[in-house]
Amino acid sequence: MSGFKFRQTTGLLILAALLVGCTTKPSAPNYYTLIATPLDAPVVTDISSSIGLWPVELPDLLDRSGIVSYQQQHRVNISSQNIWAGDLAENIARVIGQGLSQQLNLSQFWYYPWESRQSPDYELRIRIDEMAGSLAGTLRFAARVTLRDNSTSELRFNQRITLQELVSSPDHDGYVEAINKVLHRFNVELVRQIKGSVSNSNKAN
Repeated sequence: MSGFKFRQTTGLLILAALLVGCTTKPSAPNYYTLIATPLDAPVVTDISSSIGLWPVELPDLLDRSGIVSYQQQHRVNISSQNIWAGDLAENIARVIGQGLSQQLNLSQFWYYPWESRQSPDYELRIRIDEMAGSLAGTLRFAARVTLRDNSTSELRFNQRITLQELVSSPDHDGYVEAINKVLHRFNVELVRQIKGSVSNSNKAN
């Protein structure tokens, strides 16, 4: 093959490769959301008070659209292909609010901001310190929770709740499912704490 034909052929091959690269579209990202796990029946309580939830606080590592997981002890993966459909903190607050409203049979559950002229009877604050793990391992969850009585400015409880949940499959579907499960268990623990604190407060009054 002459030098001219060789260069011509090579140029055509390069051009064809570039055209193929330009026409190949990147796959669309996978969007995930969290869903409150319903109970068979609400818990019957004597709580007639209103509860308001402040915005859920997240560490900077989790406060992003890409789903965060651990690959090794000190290596973090932030996925650009598997992302949250909306704000993660708001999604978690909605799941917690729906779960508590059902499990406590609450008639009034408020999300911040509430009207300045009226405040809920109790204010619930949740700061999540950890909610991550490996795709083929265990999801670790830790959160600080406080419940404040607005009538007395007293903290009814101030607890750190830690949980773990196995990831059922080594992919983001199983990973998000584990987050859903751990949030459901977190809600169950919140119900136990709130029911004891608020019911005792109502009896004292």
